[in-house]
Amino acid sequence: MESLRNSCRLRPLPDGDVEYFDGRGRRERFELQEDGGYLATGRFVDLARTAAGWVMVDAGHNVARFDEHGRLASLADAVKSGEAPGSGNEMLFRYDL
Repeated sequence: MESLRNSCRLRPLPDGDVEYFDGRGRRERFELQEDGGYLATGRFVDLARTAAGWVMVDAGHNVARFDEHGRLASLADAVKSGEAPGSGNEMLFRYDL
């Protein structure tokens, strides 16, 4: 993920679209598609809604997960394979409410 910062976040909009804030002042809009996915013009990432929040996958198959509040929950490299130990790198983020 092109140097994601732990201050990046998502914000759902009333029309179903999602805004992505990169933590450096840039904001992008992901538009809700008919298939339920999200698309941002000029971005080569997939964004999908899950039961726990959102998942963003870049062209290199690196994964960023966001919680139901749009906060960054985890970053994993393309080698990470589920819960298998030693299968890549992952950083988890926890927040006080």
